[in-house]
Amino acid sequence: MLLRDPLRLVVPAGHRIARWPSVSSSEVGEERWIVGTRPHPCTDITLAVFATASISPTIVESRRGASAKAHSGQGSDRCR
Repeated sequence: MLLRDPLRLVVPAGHRIARWPSVSSSEVGEERWIVGTRPHPCTDITLAVFATASISPTIVESRRGASAKAHSGQGSDRCR
């Protein structure tokens, strides 16, 4: 393995999973998502994780410069 770069999930402080140390794709699969336009590495990887788990996430917004994140109105424009 040359590199290991974990995916990070951004949610508001009051979100039900905000204090969890980790989550699985099935635990967040029903959340609403903001994703970057495709192709984009962060978006492609995030959607591939869901596809592998046979989950179809609800995409509420797709915009250039956004990384995939749970819809919260917060977060960074970089893969985290």
